[in-house]
Amino acid sequence: MRNMSRSPSRLPPILSPATSDDSNPRLMHRKELYGGPGFLGSSSYNAVLEEIQGQIHVVEAPNGQCTLSRDEEARAELLNKRDSTKIKAGVELLDLICNEKNFQMFEVFMGKRVEQCAGCSLALPAEEAFWKSIKVVIHDQLKQSKDREGDKYRLSQKILRNTLKPIRFDGDTTFDEYMAMYTGDNLRWEAVGLIFTSIGLGAINLHPTDDVFGPCGFKQEICRQMLDAADACLACCDADELNDARVWFLFQDMILISLYYGDHSFHTWSRLGDLSSEVFALGMHQEIKPGANLPFFLAELRKRTLANIYIQDKQLATFTEEIQVLVDDLDEHGWNTAGEIRDCLWMRTTGLNSVVRESILELALGSDNEDVSTKIANIRMQAEELWSSLPDFARYDRQTAFGDEFSYGHSRGAELIMGPYLDHLYSLFLLERVATQRLKSTSDRLVKIARDTLKVVLEMVSLRGRAAPLAGDLAWQISAYGLPTAGVLALELLKQTRHPRKSISSIPRSEMIQNLSVFVAQLPQVVPPGEGNYVLLSQACKMLQAILDVVLAPPRPNPVEENTSQPVDQMQTLDQISDDFINDWSWFDQLDFNLDFWNNVADHPLLAPIEPIPHS
Repeated sequence: MRNMSRSPSRLPPILSPATSDDSNPRLMHRKELYGGPGFLGSSSYNAVLEEIQGQIHVVEAPNGQCTLSRDEEARAELLNKRDSTKIKAGVELLDLICNEKNFQMFEVFMGKRVEQCAGCSLALPAEEAFWKSIKVVIHDQLKQSKDREGDKYRLSQKILRNTLKPIRFDGDTTFDEYMAMYTGDNLRWEAVGLIFTSIGLGAINLHPTDDVFGPCGFKQEICRQMLDAADACLACCDADELNDARVWFLFQDMILISLYYGDHSFHTWSRLGDLSSEVFALGMHQEIKPGANLPFFLAELRKRTLANIYIQDKQLATFTEEIQVLVDDLDEHGWNTAGEIRDCLWMRTTGLNSVVRESILELALGSDNEDVSTKIANIRMQAEELWSSLPDFARYDRQTAFGDEFSYGHSRGAELIMGPYLDHLYSLFLLERVATQRLKSTSDRLVKIARDTLKVVLEMVSLRGRAAPLAGDLAWQISAYGLPTAGVLALELLKQTRHPRKSISSIPRSEMIQNLSVFVAQLPQVVPPGEGNYVLLSQACKMLQAILDVVLAPPRPNPVEENTSQPVDQMQTLDQISDDFINDWSWFDQLDFNLDFWNNVADHPLLAPIEPIPHS
């Protein structure tokens, strides 16, 4: 692959800013010098003016007929210079696509992307249309060009000029008509950027040892290149012309960033902030329904977009503190009557659960101590009722999935079922943690939920061997669901080890040891070096291994009583300090087991005595 920072050579000069007709390819031609404000609600400063404009007829001067002031001319000149920089950046992006070796590899990863997609793509038909257009407009045309450098520059101009045009549609606009606004002669940088993120996602969800990567480390190079290319595309479409494709692009870019850098990275949160701002600017937070100004397919896509962003927002908050053409096969609640596991299943069930998760987060992060017990009971009932209300085919059943036949047919269907179930269990897990912290209740219910959650995590990991690699980020599933539950079970094991007679847990000790051992053994294979969450998981793995060593070690003799060289109060026995550690739940005050926790827990003064005590 070529270096994205390489400067294009022999570029034609920037055209004179004096030209202003529509046929001129110069980029500075704009209908307005000032960007639109995006969505403005009924309480905005513009609301009254809009009401007045609705009652009177305002005659506006034709576009381009107004006289610019000196300051506006200076503003126009600066914008023109900025656009010339974007043209040059666009040429580098076209270079990346035109490289035949790169393009062949891009085709492979786009194919992988389609295979992997399990409800995570906002608009897969749009991705396919964008990719087809890129092949024809960029790759094929430039491949046949006799003046490649000049044609690349002119094509970069054209794509940027298209990107600066508003997307106009109404309630009668069809999907094909809408796609034509982003493809062919109307190809835009949003569409190109979306494809770069799709290629990156197609690559990053494969194991580093996959045959497609070849040399060791090639996966990281590809993902890094696609992130750089996506950033360049984003810089080329940073005008105030808002549209849905840019939201799709930002969403996929955020997912790719989170997988590459890790969920705890500021890069992930920064992109989520950009995405949230875009959603509000487009007015997606308002009621979405088809009508005279919004076609049905786009209304459904916006609902899917908003649901996905809402889910990601809640999942990230927890971690750190295709369109159906036929609708007559749905029941009164919107579920398909054929009992089919479709791509949208994951998004809908997880979206419903995110409402419960939000209530849990409000309770966990809030300071209101009134009726906490009642609130916890109500949320627990809400979560259970929500899960019970799902149709049978939408609820995960281990016997159905892992019986004599792999009934879900493929790993894609299995993940669509297992993912929401894990999310449901983890919501209950978080709720019981709140109960343990705020009500000082026993941890028995928490331990049982932790055990169920970890078992499903291990089943999801085993799917990697039973079928094709799972779509989505398995490392994220382990980070979000596996680490916290494994930590609780490890603590319960310490309790059973020190006081076996006092333990009231109904979970066999051997089962917990077995599941934790398998979990620890799988971590290095599932999350190899180079993954975004590798540091977090490797630190957690070391800590869990240390606890298992203590649990499985034979009983050690007490320190020699004759040694009185130290004061008695400093000669605490291992059992005494372990009691303190077992009963110390203050480290659960964090809502998650983040990097700082796993990095520093080994230095916890209550955990230190777990190390073998030297004999005198």
